[in-house]
Amino acid sequence: MKKLIMNIELLKYKKSINKSKFTNEQITVIWEFYVTKALVDSAGQKRSIQDDYGWNKIPIKEMRELAKFNDNNYKVLLADKIDGTLKNMNLKLENNIITDIENTRAVFIAPYIIEDDKMPKNRKSEGEVLLEHIRNSLAHGGTYFFENDMMLLEDKNGNRITARILIKQKTLLDWIKLIDKNQNYYIIH
Repeated sequence: MKKLIMNIELLKYKKSINKSKFTNEQITVIWEFYVTKALVDSAGQKRSIQDDYGWNKIPIKEMRELAKFNDNNYKVLLADKIDGTLKNMNLKLENNIITDIENTRAVFIAPYIIEDDKMPKNRKSEGEVLLEHIRNSLAHGGTYFFENDMMLLEDKNGNRITARILIKQKTLLDWIKLIDKNQNYYIIH
């Protein structure tokens, strides 16, 4: 991962998707796919990955490839806090400053269960967890749009950060095209 150091005051870039560079049509598609009819339990009009899109499961491997996520810049943690990992991935803010908005990366918490003396296990698939953090970021205004066409999605539980995902804005549309492979609902331009 190349590292270009800059000091970006994050709050200057916090805005809703309606104030982003996306067209009105793209905003409508993104909002419907990720928020209103999302593939997550919290969506009131949830769609099914199998019935609506023809996949056996959310294609997380392909999603990761499209976003240029690898084992070095993408961490899914069965944890209660992720401050140390955010710092290691250059996603923990010091005085509301982020120093790298060029390189995609993500850190997020996956809900887990622990039974007896066993290791923690995911309660949801990695794809579901990623899409749920994206939904929450969009729905609760945890979105930052940068001039270089990158965006930061931030999810919180109270004041505790549960996800920070830095991707190209185009990736949101690429993931919709991937999942709705037969264009059952969306034609992305």
